[in-house]
Amino acid sequence: MRLVRSAALFAVLLASLLLSACGGSLGDREREDFLEIRASLLERETLSLRADLRADYGDRVYDYRLSYVGNAEEGILRIEEPLELEDVRVELTEGHARLRYGDLMLDTGALAGEESPVQAFPLMIRAWLRGSAAECWHERMEEEDCTAAEIHMGGAGAETSLVCRVWFRRSDGEPVFAELAAEGRVCLTCRFLPRIEETPEV
Repeated sequence: MRLVRSAALFAVLLASLLLSACGGSLGDREREDFLEIRASLLERETLSLRADLRADYGDRVYDYRLSYVGNAEEGILRIEEPLELEDVRVELTEGHARLRYGDLMLDTGALAGEESPVQAFPLMIRAWLRGSAAECWHERMEEEDCTAAEIHMGGAGAETSLVCRVWFRRSDGEPVFAELAAEGRVCLTCRFLPRIEETPEV
């Protein structure tokens, strides 16, 4: 795993060097900034994220406050809001989910529909680390100076055309805002929040 991560990091750094040698055409600086952010994310074993997420299915809209610790393949999702679900935890592993509530565990089996809120964090991380950045730019978002990218996910023949747009804070490379669009329609939006530092139990 470490060898694969090192190879991926080398590829990103090499691409960054090649772009910087091209001579300053429009968009090169923004793409270099995005590749630097991608390289810093690749160096981390896991990401710790917290966000207000809205799932918009046209006729139904759901709002959640979620936290996630993990990577593109596996992690633990915790629900903070709505309060009725705040003790629910979802363990994600290789496309499967297990729902935990206290001492109770429910294996929900294989997950369907990549644009579901349960899969949003690993899906976004996969896009940030591996997706094809079709466009990069600088823009203010949520009152922050950001480097933004539109990332196309999935190759030819994919059942669903997914696009991730993400805004990273330029000062530290942390995500500020992201959205996932399926077949041209935005179905998930994510406003990232500061992590709550957990205090150890006495």
